[in-house]
Amino acid sequence: RAQWGARHRGRTYLFAGPEQQQAFLASPDRYAPALSGDDPVIAFESGLSEPGRRAYGVTYQSRMYLFSTPETRAAFSADPGLYAPRVMIAEGLVAADGTRRF
Repeated sequence: RAQWGARHRGRTYLFAGPEQQQAFLASPDRYAPALSGDDPVIAFESGLSEPGRRAYGVTYQSRMYLFSTPETRAAFSADPGLYAPRVMIAEGLVAADGTRRF
C-alpha cells in the first residue's frame, strides 16, 4: 500500500502495513535486491544500467541478484565471486579494501 511505502537506493518499495515497513527500514539491504535490481553482469561488463527480472533471480550469500537474461544469470552463476564483491563496493557496504561498513 502506498501509505506504507519507503524509498531505498532510488527505488520505491510498498508494504502491507507499518510492521513490514519498519522491518524493511531497519535493514533495507537485507531485503532489497542487490544493485536495486539492476543486472550486475551488464553493469560491470558494459557500464550500463539494465533492470533485472525476478524470473532470472539468484540468491547468493543471502542476497537476491536479478538478471535481465538467462545468459547474464549464467555468467554470474559461473563466477559469483567476480561480481558479488563489486556489488557490495558499489552499494557502499564494503570499502574497496574489503572492510565492511556496517
